[in-house]
Amino acid sequence: NPMYEVYWKEQIKFCKHGYVTDKGEFVNGRLYFYLNFCKIDSADEDGNPSWNTPFYTIPAQEFSDLYYEVKENSQDIIIFKSRDVGFSTMWKGMIAIYDYLFTPLSTTGLGFPKGEKGEGYMKTARASISAMITQLPDALKLAAIVDNEGMLYSGYRKVNAQGRWEDAGSRSRIIFRQMVTGGEFRSEDLTNMVFEEIGEFEGNLIKCKNSTDKSMKRGRKKRGVMILGGTTNKTSDKGFKEAKQLWFNPVAHNLVRLSIPKTKMCFDHFNPST
Repeated sequence: NPMYEVYWKEQIKFCKHGYVTDKGEFVNGRLYFYLNFCKIDSADEDGNPSWNTPFYTIPAQEFSDLYYEVKENSQDIIIFKSRDVGFSTMWKGMIAIYDYLFTPLSTTGLGFPKGEKGEGYMKTARASISAMITQLPDALKLAAIVDNEGMLYSGYRKVNAQGRWEDAGSRSRIIFRQMVTGGEFRSEDLTNMVFEEIGEFEGNLIKCKNSTDKSMKRGRKKRGVMILGGTTNKTSDKGFKEAKQLWFNPVAHNLVRLSIPKTKMCFDHFNPST
């Protein structure tokens, strides 16, 4: 259907390059994709489980705009937020899934605390990202060469001119790993990196950050952004000490801070009509 192809060509352009509203307001590409095509596990008006597109919120706008700003300046982001403000769905949609779909040959690293609790966070994130990808429109879905608990790898296999099998297509990856030694992503060529629940990285958060930072650079230029996110009530004594060190000394660690308190999710800060 020619109209179908025209529609999706235009939508993919908006996802990649952004969209200007009728009022002249610019919506960056990551936010446009998140608001229009990501569905999140929520509830309907009767409280029943339901997959719905997210509301527009100021924190989502701030986070997505800040991503582009710090990327331009070769900086990273540290975020502390309240529980249940939807930040996990923001980074899953606007970082991990976005680059998986729209940035060929990209690698997004997702790092989680060591131990049983960290393993639980990793499994939850893995299942959530798979479910969100399943909910995407068919026009945006990609075939996967690898789909296991540690990696999603998009593309397909084909026989080349020499008669050998090779990978083809977008070949973008999302890698899930627990941070035990701190160097779990040392051998990767990372596009973006997200550390989840940094308040529970017991004694190795700064080591993880510094080691992973080397995997995001070509010379002095960073390819993408490292995002260190934590929940204010999910901390341990050892883990919170290093997280506080990063938060209160952002310039020394090349970080820009973003705070998402629950008050930012009140009606003055989001638009339920979206």
